[in-house]
This record gives sequence, C-alpha cells and structure tokens, in this order.
Amino acid sequence: MPDSFINAPARVNNNTASSGDGGGGRIVIHNGSVTLAGNNFFNNSGSGSGDDLWVEAAGGGPASLILQNNLFSGSTTPTDEKLHIES
Repeated sequence: MPDSFINAPARVNNNTASSGDGGGGRIVIHNGSVTLAGNNFFNNSGSGSGDDLWVEAAGGGPASLILQNNLFSGSTTPTDEKLHIES
C-alpha cells in the first residue's frame, strides 16, 4: 500500500539551486501521495526549471501530488516556471 504525506504549512523563501532545478525545493515520489497545503513559496531561484518547486514521480509505483491553497510568487529561473512536474 502506498504511503501518504501531508505537510504542515510552511514558508519556503529566498533559496537558490545554483546547479540545477527546484530552487525552493524538490520532491521525489516513489510510491504514494503527497499533499502540500497552505504553503508560501517566494523569491526562490534556480539555474534550470521549477524555480519554486520541482516534483518528480520515480520508482514505478503509483504517485500523486495534491496542491491546496499554495502561493507561488516572485521567483525566477531561465524558464520562469514556478512549478515543474515530471513523471
């Protein structure tokens, strides 16, 4: 049975991925469900895609992401992509 994770609200601000994607954070889901609720992602940056958040499904199991009332603002990457989802 896949695992589930639900976060407590957080602020993810002023982070930089200097050599890759997901300046504000990166989530890799192997088998399960992740719910992000009530988070603020501000002023993050990266040299690739997903300046605030990069989410990746890996491992071959079922993976799901649920976003509820999250704010993405003021972040920059070359692609100007706030959220990147890769499966």
